[in-house]
Amino acid sequence: MSIQVRVQNLLVQIEAESFRLCRVESHPAFKSWVSREPKLSEGLASVRKFWQIFCDDVSQDDPLVPQYIDQVEKTTTDISRSIDQMYQALGFDESLVVHNPN
Repeated sequence: MSIQVRVQNLLVQIEAESFRLCRVESHPAFKSWVSREPKLSEGLASVRKFWQIFCDDVSQDDPLVPQYIDQVEKTTTDISRSIDQMYQALGFDESLVVHNPN
């Protein structure tokens, strides 16, 4: 698969996962978790920053993107699994789970 197709697939996945993350963060039970584990909120902020850096690099045609796309794909897949677990713990509809298209 070409780098351009992989980048586009990853951008779509990041958008979907960001939406799912917003849903998780707005759930009352999640807010309770964060009050007990403040590091959770910091971790999610790091995830958002990681994704933003990648999106910025793509929009600026950074020539290094092909060198680190494998890591971004792996990390995003791992994050997606964590969001799946949060979805399940919070009782969200499993039909809304997004899976990596790669």
